[in-house]
Amino acid sequence: MRKGREPREERIGEASLGELVSAFVSRADDGAGSGTRRALRAWLSANGDRERDHTVGVYLREDERGDTLIVYVDSSSALQDFTVKRHLYVGRLEAAGLPVADVSFKLSRYRRRRRDDAPADRDEGTPLPELDAATLSRLAEEVSPLPPALREAAYEALSSMEAAGRAEDTRNS
Repeated sequence: MRKGREPREERIGEASLGELVSAFVSRADDGAGSGTRRALRAWLSANGDRERDHTVGVYLREDERGDTLIVYVDSSSALQDFTVKRHLYVGRLEAAGLPVADVSFKLSRYRRRRRDDAPADRDEGTPLPELDAATLSRLAEEVSPLPPALREAAYEALSSMEAAGRAEDTRNS
């Protein structure tokens, strides 16, 4: 627990990493932008955690036969599973405001690192450095546009990343 903060009695809300990413993508887009950005936002909002966890990237191919969303996934099993259900995803995307003629899946050359594959760089018992008030204020401002249910989780995640980055910088200098 950081200095000056009271312990929380109850959690206000919990959010998956996919929900946080969706919230940031939708804020960054604000309704404008490229077709691929709109497609990413629609894909993330129309699907569940499993699809978000295995998605590495998307590309919207536009041609005379209709738009095709190409989704790059991180594993062969996800590729097979999602390909079997591709007609379901066409319907979900249409309901999310992105009508496409087809959804195609490809195996990405860039594999997403799983939580259990992450290197153990740091001893879990080593505390992270405290962040100064200016940094905490900046982080609070960055998450302020998010819905209240996501705001606290996003703030905690960004604070942890900032502190871990500073610990890494200190270790490397």
